[in-house]
Amino acid sequence: MEKEWDIVEVLRHSRHDWLNRLQLIKGNLDLNRIDRAKAVIDEIIIEAQHESRLTNLKMPLFASLLLKSNWENPSFKLEYEVLQDSDSFQMDEERITNWTCLFFHCLNEAIEAFQENHLSISIDPQSDGVRFFLILAG
Repeated sequence: MEKEWDIVEVLRHSRHDWLNRLQLIKGNLDLNRIDRAKAVIDEIIIEAQHESRLTNLKMPLFASLLLKSNWENPSFKLEYEVLQDSDSFQMDEERITNWTCLFFHCLNEAIEAFQENHLSISIDPQSDGVRFFLILAG
């Protein structure tokens, strides 16, 4: 059900994403839209902070699923945020990863492809567990 990614594929997709972001910044600078270029940079910084928090959750299978989601799920764009750093919770990583994988599969089957479909996931680690907030728009 899940594609096996080798390091070359991951780097190729990641490089493509970074080049798109750099072109967006360069294009805005060329058009003298300094404020928009700064906004894109700020968005990149925020995404990197959430990515760092995600990988710090010590749930590598779950983090991997979210990190490669936009490469694997053509029907929706995933955005996620981790609301705070925390390592003081217990979580059945395999269970949440399997559930999320099945959820993504159901979304891909249920929603119309090539439309403006966005899934936002907020992850709120707490001392007694993790809370997830999912919003689908499209």
